Amino acid sequence: MIKASIDIGSNSVLLLVKDGDKILENKANVTALGKNIDKTGLFAQESMDETYKVLESYKNLILEHKIEPQNVVVTATEASRVVKNAKEFFAKILNELGLEIIIISGEQEAYYSTMGVLSSGYSNEIVSIMDIGGASTELVKVQLNPFKILNFVSMPIGAVRINDSRDKEEYIESILKDYDLNDYRGELMISTAGTMTSLAAMMLNLSEYNDSKVHDSKFSLESLNELKNKIASLTESDLDHQYPFLEKRRFTIMSGLLLAESILQKMSFDNFFVSSRGLRYGTIDMEKE
Repeated sequence: MIKASIDIGSNSVLLLVKDGDKILENKANVTALGKNIDKTGLFAQESMDETYKVLESYKNLILEHKIEPQNVVVTATEASRVVKNAKEFFAKILNELGLEIIIISGEQEAYYSTMGVLSSGYSNEIVSIMDIGGASTELVKVQLNPFKILNFVSMPIGAVRINDSRDKEEYIESILKDYDLNDYRGELMISTAGTMTSLAAMMLNLSEYNDSKVHDSKFSLESLNELKNKIASLTESDLDHQYPFLEKRRFTIMSGLLLAESILQKMSFDNFFVSSRGLRYGTIDMEKE
């Protein structure tokens, strides 16, 4: 049976279409829906327009696979939880595109991201999962056999929110100091979502994004630090030339890297894995009420 899920994040909008285990569509577009939300409390019109266009294109792809829009699981996360105009915007999408958007809680986001990541299979008994989004970051400590979420947290920090701040490192520290990150430490770290998959592609020196190379790749904290130093020496034009797959994410990639590095250091992880099986992989089998 062909199924589809859409993840409306604070930085990007992602589509997954699957027929059993076969992936038919796997799309991602940066729309920066969470830009400046801490300053304005609202989605910016430009970001809403861009998000609408992306969702319209996804609807057309979904229809090509003979899936009706009302049967697609569409979820929205942190930015949509906090802004004042989300319901009005999502009502417009439902009325005009037929896509019903479910705003999920931080707990649900952590759970379904975990389900997505673990769909690939890991053998360690207890793992940590880090999901860095545009406006929030989830950490989950999970026991695999038998399956049990031991601890989780959804923190109000992400690549877009950091990018909107004046002093990125100071802002990161001001948020993370309120959490004991060792409460979420397992035997290994698996990171997911667009920031981390993009950083993985950069550390692999890819000029084009290649999911088969990025998924389940392993890196050291040292290699992340080396990439940080490299990015710091590059102009936006250099980033476009060397890593064209970044597209609009080039504006926030350093912010996401700084956050990932800080979390990994505080949790004493010298190495980490990157999974491209994020939230939309976990929600695709979610039952709609």
